[in-house]
Amino acid sequence: MDNAPSKMGRGPLLDLPIELYECIIQDLNLRNLCMLRLVNREVAQKTTLRIFRSLIKHARVNLTKDSLESTARAPLDSLGTYIDDLTIVGVVYRPPQNHHRWISAHEPGLRRRVPSTPSELEQAERDLEILRQRQADDMILRRDGNDVSLLRRVLTNLASPCGGVLQSLSFEVVIIDAASGKEIRPRDAWKDNTSEWKISVQEKVYATAADTFRTIVAALSSSGLLVRKVNVFHTRPGSLRCSLSCNALSISQSYPGSLVPFSLVESLATSILDRPEGEIGYLERDERDVESDARIKAEILDESNSIGLSTLLEACSRLEHLCVSFCCRSSGWFEEAHDATRQKQVHNLLQKDFPSLQSICLGGMNIQLTDLTKFLTKHQVTLRSIKLNVVMISNGLLSNMLSLIASDQFNLDAIYFVDIYGDDIKDRAYLHREPYDRSTYTSGPFHCCNIIHRWWPDTRKVITYSNATFGRRETGELINWRRYCDEQFGLISLHHWLS
Repeated sequence: MDNAPSKMGRGPLLDLPIELYECIIQDLNLRNLCMLRLVNREVAQKTTLRIFRSLIKHARVNLTKDSLESTARAPLDSLGTYIDDLTIVGVVYRPPQNHHRWISAHEPGLRRRVPSTPSELEQAERDLEILRQRQADDMILRRDGNDVSLLRRVLTNLASPCGGVLQSLSFEVVIIDAASGKEIRPRDAWKDNTSEWKISVQEKVYATAADTFRTIVAALSSSGLLVRKVNVFHTRPGSLRCSLSCNALSISQSYPGSLVPFSLVESLATSILDRPEGEIGYLERDERDVESDARIKAEILDESNSIGLSTLLEACSRLEHLCVSFCCRSSGWFEEAHDATRQKQVHNLLQKDFPSLQSICLGGMNIQLTDLTKFLTKHQVTLRSIKLNVVMISNGLLSNMLSLIASDQFNLDAIYFVDIYGDDIKDRAYLHREPYDRSTYTSGPFHCCNIIHRWWPDTRKVITYSNATFGRRETGELINWRRYCDEQFGLISLHHWLS
């Protein structure tokens, strides 16, 4: 930003208020800012460190050869190494588009598919070659363990400037166009492709998430860096469904001490995915055999899939904020096995004791009322916020849970429920909002859900509900809500709740 005053008078930027500087800088969308030089002293005084802090203190590192090598080479005294918020990104390359393209048809709102031209086919071949080269480079990087060593160097470089404690670490997966190397919006990645292609890319996203988690934990455990806030694939970009498979969480069993960097974690958010079934899980019934089914079922029910989350939570002994949601991979032949594993994970989670826990957020899961009641009662002294998002309360009366939360036992600042279900009412509970409730969220993806959001002192008011047995037409809003649930939790396991 260079704005030295001219001989004719003051430069135009010098007359701008500080608030406008903030707006301009935010709109510039500066990412990974490593160097800043303000030529004019008056401008420097207005553009305070507070304005640039969020830009300088945040960095993203892709787990690719080029990104890791360039970041690892950054000098220790570089401004970009003094960061608080680090996002490490696994990469899925989108293959070249198919050999057809869509053009507008004569009728409004319709399109038709036409074959690609020879030049477009040649370009597709070149793009495919670039894809193969990128994949080969990354495969060699992982095979030789250089991804872990380079990331370890990056984290080690960060450890000294930040005093050995990183404020925030996030895990993400993005889809990148193989030819251009540019990040693609998730919805654009699915456009104009077959359902088989979409399923293939989604499975690559799941596999990449697991590999990314293992790489980060392996590098972090030997870097000397501790973390205060961790987001493990919980905040998804766009519509990209990305969660960590439950079997990947068992890394601590293979690498003792790998979770030591999480000992200072105060805030943890994660989304847990069912264990992959393997290719045989997607075969038709006439292509399957009893022996293979039994083997896959045993793998899903393996105890290591149920204790991974519990082990991670044990490492986070200072937790103040916890957010856990489940994402269901599939239904079909192994749904009962997946459901049993999820139930074990939920049970193990609710047996934990967090002395400093202030807020709990649970989503996309079936919870036993007795487990939830014991957990909430155990943390009633410190707990200030409860959020349940698309949750089924089983083996008990939903009214008992609602009465407990609104009782004098708790000193809550916030209660937030989104579509609560109870097996005693056999349907979704219609939570009754009072006319002056300050939050209804009746727009966007939440248009068709039932939300109650109360702040203190309204948290002490009794929460009433009725059985929402009335029929609902397949409106656009309801379809959007189903899509939101699918992206967040996997709609497959929730189909009997959302009908």
